[in-house]
Amino acid sequence: MKEINRQIVIFGNFRAIDFDIVSKISDIVKKYDLSLDAAPDYISNNGLNGIVQFNNINILQQLPLVASTSRPVLTTKDKKFSIFFGSKRLHIEENDESISSYETFLQKAEDIISSILTVYTDITINRLAINGKILLEEVDRMDEVYHNTFKPAEIYGDNSEEFSFRINTKIYSDALQSSINKIISYNRTSEILSNNTTKPIMIIDYDYNTVIDETKKYSFNGLKTLIKEGVEFKSKIIKEL
Repeated sequence: MKEINRQIVIFGNFRAIDFDIVSKISDIVKKYDLSLDAAPDYISNNGLNGIVQFNNINILQQLPLVASTSRPVLTTKDKKFSIFFGSKRLHIEENDESISSYETFLQKAEDIISSILTVYTDITINRLAINGKILLEEVDRMDEVYHNTFKPAEIYGDNSEEFSFRINTKIYSDALQSSINKIISYNRTSEILSNNTTKPIMIIDYDYNTVIDETKKYSFNGLKTLIKEGVEFKSKIIKEL
């Protein structure tokens, strides 16, 4: 299986970070062969994820709220890995990678965030999130998800080539002392290929994030705890596919 997008996001006050970030974390920039770019300072309208394209198809369509100011972005040459330094969030993202390389992504993200927090000691973090989009291409497994979810009914039958649903379960994390949004959604659809034929695909979104609470303050250890819990959540999702 492939993960077309995966992210770790920390929210707080990151205005102290500017385009001088390259010199302040030069070891990290060199270690991961990153280069400096710029992007509008925005937060998308309906959540943590932005527009994700797969073969030029918008999987999740939404219009971001765009600000006039630009913020630094560090990216790899192939643009598959990036770090966005918004004024209110720090967003580490990787695209189009195998599920099996997920641990490498997490280690890289933790290394980068640790280095940033060491340099910018005045940064405050009030929200944490780990999320991503898994691509499923096996039709029999898509059918199994449908059969395990929906009870046969006359109005929609015992199978479907197109369906979607989303579930948000709120839980409490004792380790984080915080309420958590545990979100999963399934979207079975069709990918339009270059020869205008279609191929069935399913996109599984997962999102494990702390609820909005401006009074909260999380440490780097808190982030590691959320990642650990989020990975457990993701592992259960994959096991069911």
